[in-house]
Amino acid sequence: MGLGFEPGVKIDGGNLWLTDQGRGPVEVAREGRFVEHELASGRIKRQWQGSSKSTFSISWDWLPSNDASTVDGYAARDRIRALLKDSQATHTLTFDDEDGDEETYTVWVEEYIETLKRRTPEDFFWEVTVSFKEQ
Repeated sequence: MGLGFEPGVKIDGGNLWLTDQGRGPVEVAREGRFVEHELASGRIKRQWQGSSKSTFSISWDWLPSNDASTVDGYAARDRIRALLKDSQATHTLTFDDEDGDEETYTVWVEEYIETLKRRTPEDFFWEVTVSFKEQ
């Protein structure tokens, strides 16, 4: 399921805006935790435990290494990777929508995958996928 968070994604309170160049829609998945109990009547009852958590997946295709090579000047692969390399750290992930509203989540990096697509004399280009899990 993709949500309409297209205009802007930033990490850690706006310290790092992620480039929109080559970025696909933000994928959001909700994970609920529940226990099923069978009642004497034979029916099954679900009991929710705790709150449900969200997983956010952000992907880029042909993401340059250098910020100066992006069309909007925002964070490219090198800065994103440097910030997210510590998988134990928590981050603030903020989505800005077209109306100027913000949705902020405290997350940690669940998965970081990158594949080198092309080397040029000016820059390297990557396919990058980052998955964040809500804390």
